[in-house]
Amino acid sequence: RAPVAAEAAHATHVITQHEPLVPLVELASEDGLLDVHLTVDLLELAHADHLAAPRASMTWFTRAYNGALPGPLLRVQPGDRLRITLENRLGPAGNMGALNSYRDLNTTNLHTHGLHVSPAQDDVLVELLPGATSTRVYDIIADHAPGLHWYHAHKHGATNIQVQGGLAGALLVAEPPGSVPPEIAALPEIHLAFFVMRNLDLQDQQYILDQNLPQLLQNVDPDVATYADSTDGLYGNKRTFNTADGVNIAHLYKTFFLVNGHEQPIVELSGGPDAWTRIRMAYHGTMQNNTFLRVDGCETRLIAKDGVYVNPAPRPFDYLILMPGCRSDFLIKCGPDPGDYTWQTESFKPILTWRVTGGDADTSTPDEEEEDEASAETAAAA
Repeated sequence: RAPVAAEAAHATHVITQHEPLVPLVELASEDGLLDVHLTVDLLELAHADHLAAPRASMTWFTRAYNGALPGPLLRVQPGDRLRITLENRLGPAGNMGALNSYRDLNTTNLHTHGLHVSPAQDDVLVELLPGATSTRVYDIIADHAPGLHWYHAHKHGATNIQVQGGLAGALLVAEPPGSVPPEIAALPEIHLAFFVMRNLDLQDQQYILDQNLPQLLQNVDPDVATYADSTDGLYGNKRTFNTADGVNIAHLYKTFFLVNGHEQPIVELSGGPDAWTRIRMAYHGTMQNNTFLRVDGCETRLIAKDGVYVNPAPRPFDYLILMPGCRSDFLIKCGPDPGDYTWQTESFKPILTWRVTGGDADTSTPDEEEEDEASAETAAAA
């Protein structure tokens, strides 16, 4: 039986809006080995708008790898060995419910989603209790296909809470030299980790709120004293939160569409008639499908979905559907004139801004197809 961890100090992450994209922390293999130490910590989250608003100093907790959101990007090569030491620094949490319900929210484990490895190496039935540490070794076969995958918590009864809250990161099996056309290999590359996060899920996790409100609201502003339910809200329940003097602060609870840990970041792209950029994007989520609309003024070409290269590639597409756990590898070119181009979902929720800066970069991509073939490919992609 593992020792129970004492409550440890935690980091704070402030969610910003309309700021330059924060690059992912990247850990890459050397000489055939990537040796990683991942800690599972409490992470205190706050929103920049909330901190600036009167009576809005509320923060909330989630769980994160290495005290950051999202987890680091792990880059390996075919034939490498990946060794991950996972240390659970969370505090004790009892069994909250029956087997097929929310339970053991501070017990965790790790799943490498997409890797072709032995189930003995990637065992999702392992349970890492608070205070425990475990090391797992993954031998990546020499002919493993390159592609973008991800890793995340997979403890039954806690997966939704932990992954939706941030216990996830990208896992890239890099392309061996010469395995892709040189025009693609030479392109600048940007990694995007997309989360849909609710600071308190007002729709689907009523059980969690009812049974474990103190755990979820460990660091609410001291003025927050009560919460109440009514039956006129979405899905039959609506939750209001009031301060001690009766001020409703329910507006502070919202859904965040986060890219690399922040809202609506600005992603800089080079300008010019042939300035393509390669985007690798993973949806680290457990809920709701998201359709990303075509951006007026931008061209996009699909390379791979879920770590598998499409054929033919690159091929044009008008919109991109990402379901929980999906990944997409595509090219984008906006402009050529400098300016901002907003990328939105089908509900017109802004996700990020592609900002084209000046430049004469010549990063051409081999996509010279007839117009009728391009239209057919677009329909196939859809």
